[in-house]
Amino acid sequence: MKSIYRPLSVLLVEDNKDHVNIIRWIIARVHSGIDVSHAEDGETVMKSLGTRSTSPLPDIILMDLNLPKVSGMELLKFIRREPHLRHIPVLMLSTSNRPEDVHEAYHHGANTFLNKAIIFNDFETTASRIFEYWATIALLPR
Repeated sequence: MKSIYRPLSVLLVEDNKDHVNIIRWIIARVHSGIDVSHAEDGETVMKSLGTRSTSPLPDIILMDLNLPKVSGMELLKFIRREPHLRHIPVLMLSTSNRPEDVHEAYHHGANTFLNKAIIFNDFETTASRIFEYWATIALLPR
């Protein structure tokens, strides 16, 4: 049975340009209907998403734990405090596999915590599974 992908908008919050390029390339290979926007730091995201505007919100936020200016954990807390943002699934990316980081991310409302080393070793398969779930199985508020 072939999966039917719905269009999906993803906000990628990542400061490492190489990681951004890899993630964009793999996402494009996995599903052409995924629109990826990018921000390099948490502060920029807080400013842009914090003001309720007419622009549509992303369906998913995929963000690094270690961001400049405002950390991924602080950004996660901000997203979960804001009534107009808290429904957005947040997928945390990190080079860390420290249990404390994983626990804290889930405690503050992350929907998924992904280790970059595992992802980048077989990113195409991993990304395919992740985005197949979010674009075909999960129902997202629109």
